[in-house]
Parts: sequence; structure tokens; C-alpha cells
Amino acid sequence: MNRFIRKGMAIFLSGCVFALMVSPTSAEETEVTVSVPKQHEVTIDSKDGRIVVNQSVVNTKLQADRHSEVTYWILPDAGKEIQTVVYDGVDVTDQVADHEYTAPKLVRDASLTVTYGDIEAPDENTYIINGSITGTDQTPDNLSLEIGGKKTIIGKDGSFIFPNISSGLHTMVLMNQNENILAHGVLNIEKAQDNDLQTVTSEDGNISIIPSLKTGNIALQILLEEGHLVLLGAADSTPEYIINIPEKVTIGNTGSEAEITAYSIKNMLEGDSLNVSISGLDEEGNAVLIRQYATDTLLVPVQDAQGNPISNNDVIASFKNNGLTAAEGGKIVFGALTGEKKAGSYTGKLTFTFSYERTLEEGTE
Repeated sequence: MNRFIRKGMAIFLSGCVFALMVSPTSAEETEVTVSVPKQHEVTIDSKDGRIVVNQSVVNTKLQADRHSEVTYWILPDAGKEIQTVVYDGVDVTDQVADHEYTAPKLVRDASLTVTYGDIEAPDENTYIINGSITGTDQTPDNLSLEIGGKKTIIGKDGSFIFPNISSGLHTMVLMNQNENILAHGVLNIEKAQDNDLQTVTSEDGNISIIPSLKTGNIALQILLEEGHLVLLGAADSTPEYIINIPEKVTIGNTGSEAEITAYSIKNMLEGDSLNVSISGLDEEGNAVLIRQYATDTLLVPVQDAQGNPISNNDVIASFKNNGLTAAEGGKIVFGALTGEKKAGSYTGKLTFTFSYERTLEEGTE
């Protein structure tokens, strides 16, 4: 009985081993696919400045080709300067040159974050900025220039003018009629000093302007070169003038004339006017003369060369284009003495005031 069982067990175990050896095997295949995008998305965060790629402003998202090396123009708003530039989580501020950053080849979605700091003006001075741009390959009347957030149309001769630019660091931007940004640069006006206007060139080649305390106008020479506005030089263009006002006018029985002329005029821009106005007349437009050592008065009517009466604060002479002879007016006529007058010497005083008037071209903001 025991033998039988042991033998049966042996057969059973032997059968089990055999069954395992001949059991069939099976396998499954998995297909693996990878899709490589042709473009990637760059998220832009630049609250106080413009990010420009290929002449267009990018607001929040940029689609760029895979493996492309994108160059970003970073243009701070007025009163701002670049503080930090972070690309795809890495601080790359030290890689920014001339307000430009070129990112590595694009192999995945990325992000660009720029923060800005406030700029304090070195003083409270403001200036009239004029000048010209050379090197443009488009018709000038299709272009506009922006300095410190203010924009003006460029004239057909490449000239421009801004009536009120403060001292400090400003971004310059050249745009076409479609608002595409063609070029950019920097204008730095430092604190005015008690000397003639000076320009200082830094190690990186940028020019800073140090105005004189007497500077009111600054003329710029700007070159457009490969997407950059390069400041070549600056000069004091404040108008200078010496006007001849008769020191004394003697009025006879037939009246008298006085002529207003210029001895010299410099730096007057086309369309501007240097005006001379008069005051010291009575309400009727008369010069009031008082007899010496007495209180007797003598009224003398004052007119222009065409016989029109003159009133207080009227412009009696207007000079243009650096001309030494008034383009308008320039002569005042004192009427003849009439009626009974007490003998004696009569004197009076008139005041002449000079003002410079700038005419801005249409399109100046």
C-alpha cells in the first residue's frame, strides 16, 4: 500500500514537470510615437515696457519656430528702466545689451519676464529737442519718432522737433505708419551745469548730454543703423538774438517814426517767430508824456505803418528765419503834436517785450 502511493506520487510529479515544460508562451507589441512641434509658445510678462520681435510689439504670447534664436527688443515706458530680465526661469539680465536679448535655440515652450524700475530726473529742466535722422530707407513722411513716450512726425527732410522733453534717460523709438518699430535707441540728458553744453561718450559708445544752465534747445544728430538709433552728436540750439530798440524817440510837430530791427539772430527754426510787443500805452493807445517838473500830460497816438492803432501787448514786429528785418510789422508811428501845449520838455516811457513762438508741425504729440 505504501509502495503504491509513493509510485503514484512519483508519476504525478513527473507529469507536472513535463506539463510545465511544454506550456506555450505569448507576447504583445506597443507602438510608440512622438510628435515634435514646428513651433513653440513664449509667454511674455512686461507690464511697464514693450517687447518687440521682428518689428512688432508682442503683448502676452509669441509663436516662434522650433530651433529659432529669437532676439527681443526691450523698450521701457517713459520714466522706467530695465531692472531684471528672466528667461525660462533663469536671470539673464547681464546678457541684455543695448536693450536687446537673444534667447537660446527654442526647443520647448518658454517664458520671458521683465521688471522695470522708476527713473528719477536729475533736475526739473525741460528742453525743446530738434534735429534730424539720416540713414532711413523709407520716405521720411511715413515715419514718426518717439522720445520719452512723446511722438512727432518726421519731416520730409528727416527733421523733427519736440516742444517739451525733460532731463533724464529716455527711450527713442522709430516707427512707420503701420506702428511697426523699425529702430530704437537711448537719449540721456543729465543735470545742467554752469558751462557750455557738453557731450560725454561712455565705454559702451553711448553719448550723454550735459546741458548748460542757459540751454533751452538741443539739436540732435541721429543715424539709423541696423535697427538702432545712434546719437552722433548734440549741440545747443537755443535761439540767440539781439534786437535794436530805439533808445530815444524825439517827437516833433509832424510826428515821428521808430523802427525795430535785429542786430543778430541765430538758431531760429523754420516756422518759428521772434515777436516784439509793446506796453505802456493808455486805454486809447496813446503814449502818455509828462512835462518835466510839472504834472501836465501830453497824449501822442501810436499807430503801425499802415495807420492802424496800436494797443498794449500788440505785436509790433515779428522776425522769422533768422532774418534781421521784421517779416511783419517793424515800424511804429507817433502822431503829430496838435492843440495848445505848455512849453517844456515832455517825457514818457514805453516797454518792449520779446517772446519766442514755436510752431509745431501737424502730428506732433
